Amino acid sequence: MKSSIIILVTLFLITGNLTAFADDGASTVASVERIVVVQPKAVHEEGVAMAAGETVQFYFKASGKLKFNVHYHEGESVTYERPDKPLDRLDSTLTADAKRDYWLMWTNESAEPVALYCTVRRVSPAR
Repeated sequence: MKSSIIILVTLFLITGNLTAFADDGASTVASVERIVVVQPKAVHEEGVAMAAGETVQFYFKASGKLKFNVHYHEGESVTYERPDKPLDRLDSTLTADAKRDYWLMWTNESAEPVALYCTVRRVSPAR
């Protein structure tokens, strides 16, 4: 019970509310909004299938530092669009240079759980 209260308070502090999923009313923009708890030594990923020329905006805020990267896979190879960097927040965009699945990945290297609030929104269609 105590840990549930701590998580709810943390989520409130991060987002300003307790809504884990929300619709911003922008019907022309596909979006994902999540609140998750990344356990110690664990990973959370959000996959985004993108067409060439398409742009997504992504934002996150965390209760502690998480290692963050954006990458994609081609066979056995992994290419990093944004290399690993410890962050507790970021507001950025990504434009696909080719049709592929991109992965936003957060890694918790700490010994404590970290609350993560993230959004991914399509802001432009493919050219």
